[in-house]
Amino acid sequence: MKHYTTRWIVLFLVLITSAVFFQVKNHDFINYDDNIFVTENPQVRAGLTVGGVIWALTTKDVDYWRPLSMISHMVDVQLFGLNPAGHHMTNLLLHLLATVLLFAALQRMTAAPWRSGFVAALFAIHPLHVESVAWIAERKDVMSGFFWMLTLWLYARYAENSGKQRYWAVMLAVAGALMSKPMAVTLPAVLLLMDYWPLNRLSFTRESFKTRIMEKMPLFALALVLSVITFVVVHEGGSVASLGYISFGSRLANAIISYGQYIAKMFWPSNLSVFYPYPETISPASVIVASLSLLLVTSAVLRASFRSQKSSALLTGWFWFLGTLLPVIGIIQAGNQAMADRYTYIPLVGLFIMVTWGVADWVKNQRVLGIAGSVVLLALGTVAYTEVHYWKDSRSLFAHALASTSRNYVAHNNLGVALASEGNTTAAIEHYREAVKIRPVYYEAYSNQGIALAQEGRIDEAIVSYRAALELKPDFPETLSNLGVALAAKGLVDEAITNHQKAMRLNAEYAPAYNNLGHVLMSQNKHEQAKEYLQKALQLDPYYPEAHNNLGIVLAAMQQPREAQGHYEEALRLKPKWAEAYVNLGIALAMQKELNKAISHFQRAIEISPELAKARANFGIALFSAGRFEESIEQFTEALRLNPEDSRSRANLEVVRMAQKKAQPDSR
Repeated sequence: MKHYTTRWIVLFLVLITSAVFFQVKNHDFINYDDNIFVTENPQVRAGLTVGGVIWALTTKDVDYWRPLSMISHMVDVQLFGLNPAGHHMTNLLLHLLATVLLFAALQRMTAAPWRSGFVAALFAIHPLHVESVAWIAERKDVMSGFFWMLTLWLYARYAENSGKQRYWAVMLAVAGALMSKPMAVTLPAVLLLMDYWPLNRLSFTRESFKTRIMEKMPLFALALVLSVITFVVVHEGGSVASLGYISFGSRLANAIISYGQYIAKMFWPSNLSVFYPYPETISPASVIVASLSLLLVTSAVLRASFRSQKSSALLTGWFWFLGTLLPVIGIIQAGNQAMADRYTYIPLVGLFIMVTWGVADWVKNQRVLGIAGSVVLLALGTVAYTEVHYWKDSRSLFAHALASTSRNYVAHNNLGVALASEGNTTAAIEHYREAVKIRPVYYEAYSNQGIALAQEGRIDEAIVSYRAALELKPDFPETLSNLGVALAAKGLVDEAITNHQKAMRLNAEYAPAYNNLGHVLMSQNKHEQAKEYLQKALQLDPYYPEAHNNLGIVLAAMQQPREAQGHYEEALRLKPKWAEAYVNLGIALAMQKELNKAISHFQRAIEISPELAKARANFGIALFSAGRFEESIEQFTEALRLNPEDSRSRANLEVVRMAQKKAQPDSR
């Protein structure tokens, strides 16, 4: 009967988790960290390679040391390429495994399948956990969560019959959790809590404490070593906020308030956001109230636990919550957020244990418990399903963040990026302006505003925005190189080259700077030099479509159309709906006298971008070469409608008309 119940609970957990999260298979990458860790990361985009694994183990270029989660991204690219569906499904699979393992571990420790199942169900579908599962960049959460729950299950097994092999299994699982996300540094302490309840291996005696702490010393030592590595990485990588920006007093006050807000959102998960802005001011009264509330709950939990063994679950659950949140509560500030839903992925399990065991011990009527539990899960599942839907793309996610919070400069910036990628640069610029209005030192928004202005052809304004960003952050290679592009467009070639070179000095592995400098040299017909820089860009990032396209243009200009063709084809493999690259590929094929293939590529370019005058003009040339004069005239006419200043198309149109006239039989 026990195994029968277990199977049904596992099936239920799989079904409700899938019902809430399976929609992620249709979701896109997000322009917030997904680009940094996956879509624009050369090491990850190369798939699973020896060099990539070494990079993951040694790099200081990520937010903190988490090689296993980075390697898992590489495996996803190896299996699925840059199709987001596969990446999302990996997150879901890891979350499912963590859910089932949590249930299995608690059941093994407590012999209470229904309570364990309810805790696991809360973990599976709570709206605060949506961020960790639906966000590809948060692979570190679900992977660390998987190893965390595996550790609990292995530790329960070890507690039943201790031995070296079983201890080594626990230690390997702890290492896996730590190498997925350093937040797992508290896992050895949680195992001590589990010794107290539900394993009953720890009592409040000096000898008992000494025995259990000594037992965990290898685990604490492992956590300490990996914490030191993480500390070095976050400081050299710059992900820890400057103490000058957020004072210790502000961080401490916000940490206390955040504990209360996390608890409140657990019970009433509303106004959830991918980013919560740091409060401008924090009321001393609210800090006092939150502090007293936390102390009151802690006192009540300790008192209840000392009075009755039945209340021991409250102590384990409460200190699980307090302790596991401590590394990310903001006292050591990583990033500019006040709090984050993803930080609750592991900590909320403690509150779930508290609530589940506390209510079940208090309410004796099993039918009432069953109905109440079903209503809670249905309500949470409904909210979570809606929250998952917001994660379908960047525009939806950040529009929701703006609706859920106030003065959210990150949401304005990233919504602007999403709108600009859809071609709506006017709306994007408005959001960038709002972002810098809220936070005048937000250099990323100035830089993005410059990109959008440049896309609109407002080069002078773009230069002003880029310079504003560089005043705030002079060592910003992306903006330096983008400024170089804008200066080149104004004919200030020497200054443009200087900016690209400065970007390279700041980051010798920043491929776009090499690509952009190559483009400038290409425009000066310095093809050999341009080729050298473009090849360097591709050496740094072989999956860089713009560099492939530019190198193709240079090779074609050097009368190497076959080599150019290969780079255009690679650019299109990486960026399939790129009309400009289709035009260039068509030109390379036409140079090789493969007119039919060239014509098909020009047609594809026009299907993608009907307003691209360059496609029409080159299509007209190919049709003329094929003797299809009437169609050629149509394309040149359309090219001139789109670009009346195109003197070459005007001259070609006259040539075609003359050729057509000569080809017509004498009507006399």
